[in-house]
Amino acid sequence: MKIAILIKLMASIAVVLDTRKQKLDGTYPLKLRVTHNCISRDKSIKISIRINDWSFKKHKVKSSHPNYIKINQLLQHKRVEIESRLLDLMLSSSEFKVYDILGKTSRFLEAPNFKDFGYQIVNEYRDKNKIGTANSYKTAIDQLCNRLHKKITLSEIDYSLIMMFENKLVKQGVSVNGIANYMRHLKAIINRAIKSGYLKREDYPFHHYKIKTEKTRKRALSKVDFQKIMEQELSPGSMESEAREYFILIFCLIGINYIDLAYLKKEDLSEDRITYKRRKTKKLYDIPLSPRAMEIINLHRLPSSKYLLPILPDHELTAQEERAWTDNKLRLCNKYLKNIGKECKLQYPLTTYVARHS
Repeated sequence: MKIAILIKLMASIAVVLDTRKQKLDGTYPLKLRVTHNCISRDKSIKISIRINDWSFKKHKVKSSHPNYIKINQLLQHKRVEIESRLLDLMLSSSEFKVYDILGKTSRFLEAPNFKDFGYQIVNEYRDKNKIGTANSYKTAIDQLCNRLHKKITLSEIDYSLIMMFENKLVKQGVSVNGIANYMRHLKAIINRAIKSGYLKREDYPFHHYKIKTEKTRKRALSKVDFQKIMEQELSPGSMESEAREYFILIFCLIGINYIDLAYLKKEDLSEDRITYKRRKTKKLYDIPLSPRAMEIINLHRLPSSKYLLPILPDHELTAQEERAWTDNKLRLCNKYLKNIGKECKLQYPLTTYVARHS
């Protein structure tokens, strides 16, 4: 009891609703306010609520909020943490400042713009020639910034902002797994910011957010559908015919990724086998070639090219240009495969992904 009175004399600690900063979703941030020697400073709790759900008299969330019990427990936990830190300071030092009570030290840097920090990670992956990963991060960053229509600092990314981002994606028809992909990249950026000293672990906004996924229908061909595709009449040399041949080749090479198919070189072919290293996982594959697969390779290979198939050009490209080139080729291949699928009256879009999982 005496310790509690002493703590109150040394500093006041209160949970407040900061009504100065309304967010886009109409909520206001909750903060811990510490006052010591007539100086007050706030500490973000990374939770925002509507003004009608806050009791200004009791300094707690009203029962009108669906998560009021959980949030009030968290607020009490945060308050106890500050009181414990204050007690430690009282026992170990005669002089301390309000920043010491809040646990703020100079090693935590000023949080930069989220987009700028995220793009640093994008450029790191580009420097490592991991263009696909770089593009995935960039897409997630752009999705968040464009949908919120404002510049965001790392410290502004809290549970409420994440939920607002998710709701916007849902309204615009983004799938559950598509949202999960964006959130995984956002989570990775926040983790990097914590390791870099821009954020504290206790400010981690994903403590209360679970990334949701759902099982997708397995897109594998039945024997009947496969036969329909093989028997579909196509003009020799047409784009549809070429797309079907690559589809068959992917199937024959036990589901090789289209990107790996593009990078196959002549030295990867030895008699009746293909040996290559997967670009994504670096795993080595040694695959026997069927007569049909060999027939397709011989039909398309160019004697003057270093590549086994004419997907990538022979002239020099940067890693980004190579990725853009193969992505465009893949889009075209899938476009013509979908045309074939429609002609065969398949119940799902026909793509190279189907060949990989059949």
